[in-house]
Amino acid sequence: QSAESEKISSKRQCWPNFRRVDRHWNTTEQKYMTMEPAAEPGHRDAAKAEDYLFVVRRDLNCDQTPVKTTVEIRDSFLRQCLQNIMGNISGINFAEENPVFDPKTLFLYLDDIRSHHELVQARLYNTQGYWPKKRWHEIFEQTRCLGILIEYLEQDFAEAKKNLDSMLSKGVITFDLSWALWKPSTLIYSPTYQYHDVPSVSVVSCTDKRKNRPAADSKYSVDSIFVDFDGKSLAYKPLRREVQHFHGAINITSLPFYPLQYHKDEAQIRHLLIERGAKFVSLQGIHHKSFTGIAFQLVQGKKEMMPDLRKEQSRIMVDPVGFRKIHPEFFRTRDLPNQYTNDDKTFNNGVQPQSLMDMPSIKTAEDDQPNLGSDVKISSDSPSSSNTSPKREYIEKVKVEMAKDNLLLICSPVVVGCCLASLEWLEFDVRGIEDVKWNDEAWDSLVLDEKMKELIKASVASRVFNPAFGIDNKLLAKRRGLTIVLHGPPGTGKTLTVTGLSDHLRRPLLMLPARELIGCCAVSVNSVLDKLLTTCQSWNAIVVFDDAQILLEKYDCLDAERNNLVATVSRQLESFQGILFLTCDTIQVFEKAYQSRIDFVQKFETPDRKGKRIILERAIRRVTAQGLWKTEAFSDEDYEKLAENNLSGREVERAVELALSLAEVRKEALGVRHLQDVMDMQEKF
Repeated sequence: QSAESEKISSKRQCWPNFRRVDRHWNTTEQKYMTMEPAAEPGHRDAAKAEDYLFVVRRDLNCDQTPVKTTVEIRDSFLRQCLQNIMGNISGINFAEENPVFDPKTLFLYLDDIRSHHELVQARLYNTQGYWPKKRWHEIFEQTRCLGILIEYLEQDFAEAKKNLDSMLSKGVITFDLSWALWKPSTLIYSPTYQYHDVPSVSVVSCTDKRKNRPAADSKYSVDSIFVDFDGKSLAYKPLRREVQHFHGAINITSLPFYPLQYHKDEAQIRHLLIERGAKFVSLQGIHHKSFTGIAFQLVQGKKEMMPDLRKEQSRIMVDPVGFRKIHPEFFRTRDLPNQYTNDDKTFNNGVQPQSLMDMPSIKTAEDDQPNLGSDVKISSDSPSSSNTSPKREYIEKVKVEMAKDNLLLICSPVVVGCCLASLEWLEFDVRGIEDVKWNDEAWDSLVLDEKMKELIKASVASRVFNPAFGIDNKLLAKRRGLTIVLHGPPGTGKTLTVTGLSDHLRRPLLMLPARELIGCCAVSVNSVLDKLLTTCQSWNAIVVFDDAQILLEKYDCLDAERNNLVATVSRQLESFQGILFLTCDTIQVFEKAYQSRIDFVQKFETPDRKGKRIILERAIRRVTAQGLWKTEAFSDEDYEKLAENNLSGREVERAVELALSLAEVRKEALGVRHLQDVMDMQEKF
């Protein structure tokens, strides 16, 4: 085969390697005209385009200044080599007979091309006599083609490489050379919505320079991908960012986003984001969580969606699918508009990152997986590649772990959810999401009639754990929901009963002020309630309509607008399949439309002396247990005396807090006199 190599080499010496073609702008025809170059000496078949490995084509304007340069690959061996090196990258269609490249893209892969060239060369000369003649000829052609391409890139980009090596070693870059930072599959670091405390990483898919006049208006558009939850599974989502024109050389880290390798704490950021990515993966679907940290609410700006940053501390429901159902028209800044959607099958959700959930599935064909920076490469056409060995199994395991970490690294920094305190849909920093810390003492500490507590708990628990609970009645339409009315004076424990029960049963709780429905038209109320109650049902949440007397109490029957509102709300109550509480003050006459929709009504009374004493004792015990304040000893007589008041249970709790503040200002231990002073003032009010 060595003689065959020399024979082919001598025969190919007269063949052209690549061709340069300039296209000049014809002002008369208003189009580019190709200027055919003269045949080079020794190239007998220079006129045949198929004899060239590739064609370098330049478009020149009227001033003979290059406007655009492309490289058209014409050799099948070279095309296959480039596909093996690059994989599927945006903007390059290797299925075409003659794919076209930006030479800058080829230059970005110069080191990879060199490595592949050395690998193919070693395979060619280290396995002589093994390969069949045809296969050996193919490998020889790959070696020759790659060598010629390397020579071209080294020649045309010699000056650019010299400048880049100098600047990158100092951590600076100019705008004209910033394209060298955005090699496809590069991990880029950026703040989330320009907020550096919520970092994010994505993978470059392609870049595009937009030249404008004046030059100061030019910019680079960088498309990248990150992993997000699309409602069904983990998927790649596109993201577009822009680098505006800048003058001179600047620090790479001063760019709005830059390659992760230039971050001063790269290792720490990687570790942080991989841990955050693992948490993000665990948040697929619907989850009831606690949140403390930074959240983003998107509001409509003058030109684009602008994020509104806020600090939140509340319980939340993570539910991106529910958000899209309620707000299908809503546009998130991190979502790429349709006109920017990448059609490449690899980056347009063609490959689902579900391998994070099922790691063995990550070992798919290389042409179906984006290159996320793994340096471990195994040649599929190696003579020993078909043989399994411990070394190969170890390398496969390393590839899987590296791919897993890289996927976790580019997971979305935020998840969409609903803040249960404000009922607003926000994007929450994944790092601030934790499991809910349930208050198990709230229900047990309620000062209520035990039979009342037992009935409320039993009726709710039976439907929480068995939604189909009930006596089947084939003659009547069966309501699967549960509606309970709790009414009584303020401060008697109605709201506390529901909040304590929700924690006791480990269920999310939504508080809806009923007054917000008044003043809205029936059509609007119907739409809002339908979306809201349907979402709450999917969350298996307990819903509370607070201050519901404005809905439940009978009013003038001649008010047509109110009658429509009552009819709308009653229909929603009839169809609701979840658990609904209506809390209100004492009602004189119930609206008849609601009576058949209510399962039972429970009246709350102001606690008696015994109940107030229990509330008072528990509150003072909590103060003492915290160990932050000094308290005097309270005798039974003290408790009995303090319980002789006309305050509600809530007012007794507040009296302890106010007395504690009073004692702290006076620099005294909390005693009976502080509580008595506060209670006397409350009763006068």
